[in-house]
Amino acid sequence: MAAKSAINRSTISLVRNQAWIGSSWTNASGGKTFPVYDPGTGQKIVAVSDTGADDARRAIAEAYKAQKMWGTSLGWVSNGINYLLCLW
Repeated sequence: MAAKSAINRSTISLVRNQAWIGSSWTNASGGKTFPVYDPGTGQKIVAVSDTGADDARRAIAEAYKAQKMWGTSLGWVSNGINYLLCLW
């Protein structure tokens, strides 16, 4: 009996095929993608961005900027956001 996939119409809408860099979804700078397969069925789920060194450098630079901004925020703001993230 073939394995039943946990991927269906309701869950596939949650899948993103881009990388999250600098507060937005973005394609890999080289435009390449690679397939992701359901291990239970072997069915292709989606093709995702095949990011590389340039994308990593951009992500690190964006994270550095965000950390500086986060560090200057009021303590109760960052604590509240951290609390909400823990609940999620």
